[in-house]
Amino acid sequence: MTLTARRIGFALLVASAAWLAVSALAAHLVSRRPRAPYDEPLPAVEWAAVEPVALEAADGARVRGHAFVAGNADRAVVLLHMNQADRGAMEPAAQIWAELGWSSIAISLRGHGDAEGERLDYGLVARQDAAAAVAWARGRFEGPVVVHGVSLGAAAALLAAESDGTLADGYVLEAPFTSIGAAIHDRTAMRLPPVLDRLAASSLLAVAPLFLPGATENAPLRAARSIPPGTPVLLLASTIDRRAPLERVRRFLEVLGPATRLEIAAVAHAAWQSRPDLLEPAIRRWVEASGL
Repeated sequence: MTLTARRIGFALLVASAAWLAVSALAAHLVSRRPRAPYDEPLPAVEWAAVEPVALEAADGARVRGHAFVAGNADRAVVLLHMNQADRGAMEPAAQIWAELGWSSIAISLRGHGDAEGERLDYGLVARQDAAAAVAWARGRFEGPVVVHGVSLGAAAALLAAESDGTLADGYVLEAPFTSIGAAIHDRTAMRLPPVLDRLAASSLLAVAPLFLPGATENAPLRAARSIPPGTPVLLLASTIDRRAPLERVRRFLEVLGPATRLEIAAVAHAAWQSRPDLLEPAIRRWVEASGL
């Protein structure tokens, strides 16, 4: 091997090591908890009685939430927020459900709000929080239980169905991602040119298990196969969402049963709640059609 070839080889080795180091740093930054746990006081609302809820997940972690009891409503919704949010972000949805005659419970998932956890796990461990909330709702209310999950929350709901066998009577899934690999690529594609975006996504996925064990197994689309075919499902998608592109959300139609409905609007990622004029009729139509 010539001196020039050795130098080129060494340079490529150093560049590869540097690229992986940068990828590891990026994976660390995007998976770490953005802020320390903080208090989430009970909100004061006129449309429901609000109760504090304290649960315990299967791994012993404490899960806190707010129950919105809408009069004598015995139907319940488990509200699961998006990444880097907390249960307060689901309050607009809770109001919509209350006005439709449903009580609800909103929890803060692992690594968010007042919950435990130092990492944002994209549903891998948070699925246990979702399962605990569904179990609580089944014990507290006599009617059907629906899970309304947004992005991360949708993933947690589906992974709970697959891994823990926790099934709801219906699902509202807003902006679900098909797999952690697809989610990473969709985000790198927003910031990098073609080729580099896929290289960056592949590198991030390669180092992700260093911070999130089992990360490569995070596949909500695969988990959706665990939902029984007759279960009513409402998919909420957007024509302008680059984090959960419409074409990816449509793939859930291929694995979910015939009782699945897709609603599409031009809203930002996980922003259907910012448009109650769109969200309320979408939910109402779905509930009426499903008979829940």
